Amino acid sequence: MDSLTRYLARHRWRDQLAGLLFASPFVIGFLALTVYPFFASLYYSFTDFALLNQPEWLGSENYRHLATDPVFQKALTNNAYMVFIGIPIYVLWALFTAVLLNIGVRVQGIFRALCFIPAVVPSVAASYVWLWVLNPRTGIGYYLSLIGITPPLWFNDPAWAKPGLILFWLWSVGFDTVIFLAALQGVSQDLHEAAELDGAALWRRAISIDLPLISPAILFVLVTSVIWALSYFTQAYIISTGTTSGVLGGRESSMLFLSMYVYQNAFQYLKMGYASALAWTMFLLNATFTVIMLRLSRSRVFYV
Repeated sequence: MDSLTRYLARHRWRDQLAGLLFASPFVIGFLALTVYPFFASLYYSFTDFALLNQPEWLGSENYRHLATDPVFQKALTNNAYMVFIGIPIYVLWALFTAVLLNIGVRVQGIFRALCFIPAVVPSVAASYVWLWVLNPRTGIGYYLSLIGITPPLWFNDPAWAKPGLILFWLWSVGFDTVIFLAALQGVSQDLHEAAELDGAALWRRAISIDLPLISPAILFVLVTSVIWALSYFTQAYIISTGTTSGVLGGRESSMLFLSMYVYQNAFQYLKMGYASALAWTMFLLNATFTVIMLRLSRSRVFYV
């Protein structure tokens, strides 16, 4: 019995060692590429770190400077525009397209594919396409001018730049549309039939049955959309540098977002300390918005 116990213990130890060895690439990569940079950036956010020089401790100076930095305030305003104006439009559009795609028609699969294809187009390629589409000389604007309509300058006009980005965002709504579509198809038709027998109109059934039952999907899309909007980078970077101004952030910094300002400070100005403070501010904003939405959703989201 003792020999059997020792045999099993030895093989158990070998299995544990083999498991650790197989997991070690991920563990080492996670510690070196995620955990260490996470805490290192927190330290650097309290320093004056010029990348090639040794960091010098500043305390909370970087964070105090944020309160008086006009560029930071402009970038924060642009992100707030995407969160409080862009996201409601985006979520409603995703829900509307999901409702349309949930209607049973003969070529339903084709419509679903056409809706989803833009979501898998690489962001860089899609950005250059939209630069052409919204170009007042070569894109939609050219055809509007043929019928006497003066098109807006879109990305070259500070007043129309962010609406243009929102329009671009609506075009790639496919992923969240699929989430809403899956949630809608999970709603039992028996509930609709019972409500219809009671005389409930279509809009009443949608509000009283569909919305409560798909509320977890709405919460998920809201949370992920806020995180995405606060981290908006690729499309704005490509489009702003591809306009006639060629300046990062576009004319009057109308497309300068927090993530772009982090990039600018870190890799153009080599102010790694200030860039780290900006990155941690973005992290705290994301965490704050997420906690607020989760708290507010406790009595408004229904799980079945």
